Amino acid sequence: MVIGYWSGLHFTHPTQRPNLALVKIIMSSKSLKLILNRCITDKEFCQLLIEQRREAIKGYDLLPAELEALMKIHCQSFKELVAGLYKRGLIGDPEELVRNSFQ
Repeated sequence: MVIGYWSGLHFTHPTQRPNLALVKIIMSSKSLKLILNRCITDKEFCQLLIEQRREAIKGYDLLPAELEALMKIHCQSFKELVAGLYKRGLIGDPEELVRNSFQ
């Protein structure tokens, strides 16, 4: 039985609060997913992300590891960018990302 919500996460005991590190990971993963989803729907943003990554990701709440990976991946296409993130373990199956991109 869910008693309450905190930042979109449910807890089952009135004194229970989610681990803040876990909340940060969930928030960051959501930001990374938003960036990738935007690439799928916005060709200009996708090109900006490939050519001027730092400019494109301004305003997104990314973990240092995600930011570092995004900045180090050398790519010429969205497909190569996604493959680089996948190889670094920052996203799941790239095909699943595309299938679930609008959920």
